Amino acid sequence: MHIKIVAFSLLVLVASTNHAAENFAACLQFFANNKPPVVALKETDRALCYDAFAILHSGESKTPVFVAEKLNRASVADADEKRTDKFFPDARLRVAARV
Repeated sequence: MHIKIVAFSLLVLVASTNHAAENFAACLQFFANNKPPVVALKETDRALCYDAFAILHSGESKTPVFVAEKLNRASVADADEKRTDKFFPDARLRVAARV
């Protein structure tokens, strides 16, 4: 009986890891070797792709688990945009997961 529980837990971890890779399929360019990090996902975690970065968001802590951004000389030189302080919740997150 104990072996079945361990096997099931391992299956959930593998499925969760694959789910993260699937969610980041549109923005693999931000990760080393085009592979997102292997992490044990929680049910409330959400992978999000943006134009300039990728983020794994925790619905539990309402904070990023990790953020990935590819920097190069051109992107750093172009980082002179003025801050607007206009923040808004991401509509892709459940209301309960937002700050």
